[in-house]
Amino acid sequence: MWGHLAGLLQARPFPTAVDMSCAMPGAAGAELAQWGFCVAEVAPPGQGPPWAHAPRLPPGCSDLVTVLPGPPSMAAAELLAEARRLMAKGGYLAVAWNDRDLSSPFVCGLEALLEAVNPDYCRASRQHDPPAWTNALTDGGALRLVSFSNHPHGLAMPRCGALQDLLGGLACVRAHLAASSATRKHFHREVARLVQQHFGEARPFELPLVTKLYVLRSQPAAAAAAAHCGSGASATDSSSGSSSGCGHCGGEDESDDEGQSMQALVRKRA
Repeated sequence: MWGHLAGLLQARPFPTAVDMSCAMPGAAGAELAQWGFCVAEVAPPGQGPPWAHAPRLPPGCSDLVTVLPGPPSMAAAELLAEARRLMAKGGYLAVAWNDRDLSSPFVCGLEALLEAVNPDYCRASRQHDPPAWTNALTDGGALRLVSFSNHPHGLAMPRCGALQDLLGGLACVRAHLAASSATRKHFHREVARLVQQHFGEARPFELPLVTKLYVLRSQPAAAAAAAHCGSGASATDSSSGSSSGCGHCGGEDESDDEGQSMQALVRKRA
């Protein structure tokens, strides 16, 4: 995935990037730095070391703005406005989420367990797919979708207990499991049964994930106005795939619990 993003700006000898990945600070910046980017990080108040506080970054300062994982719907408009302010002319915005991979029979078994614990949970509604997110990300025509791509990968699990802890901490089931010890014990037994069925006992395994990457660019003013007055559909120029995901444990959009505004706090990377 990182090579895909670097390839967008390969003609620029020293591309700049601003990382707004507040849920996993440092990870995207470290990866981009290895690909030759000069990186600054942005975080909301209270997140990041005290020495990171700095004045707002100037408009148009970044060839690439990354938001990995992407925003919850409640914060999307504010975050996109700040991303557009930071984007240089001809720059890109990359937004990505990690979803659990529904093409995996193992994941489908886990999703069925989550749905059994919380009848209001629906696996399909938690996926960050284009039908649900393209219009939100194009921000009323101010941005256009250049590409959407899937990047399958796996999250290493050293033991079954690690997966039980991860799933049990998801917002969609956390309260239900805490309210009933019987429900919690049954959930843990069923997770262990699925792990044994698919991977055997007492051995490391991976939770299949897929990083869903959206790459966007600014629209010219006239095109943005036309798109805003039209149907709201966004043009997609291309779609591509790659081999590596962003590595966050994600899967569930736990950022739905976070309504904090995005403000500029900068940490420089070498």
